[in-house]
Amino acid sequence: SYLQAEARFTTRAFALTFAADGWEVLEFAEGERNWARRGDGHLYTAGGWGDVAEPRLEIEGREVVLRTALPLLPEPDVFLLPTGAATPFTLSLSDDLGRSARCEIAVEGELTCRHGR
Repeated sequence: SYLQAEARFTTRAFALTFAADGWEVLEFAEGERNWARRGDGHLYTAGGWGDVAEPRLEIEGREVVLRTALPLLPEPDVFLLPTGAATPFTLSLSDDLGRSARCEIAVEGELTCRHGR
């Protein structure tokens, strides 16, 4: 939701890339007309799932086989646009202790997250 708000406020497009080991935020570099990694000075740039999480990703209703590791070259999976629109996706995480979390975003950009046991 932070990135959605930032996209609207700054009128910049963002994207997320996912892998089995974590996630990364990309932003559209207007000068290069391409996606680029965010600099370290931002609140959200990248993160890992931790050793016990099992990520599962669906994009536009279809399950996606996650890459083993984040790609060397920026490669967007989902988009967050300045208009508030987004690529619909669902990200689910679970662990061996039965804990789980699930975040979904609709095409209109509405984000819902749940967690439980």
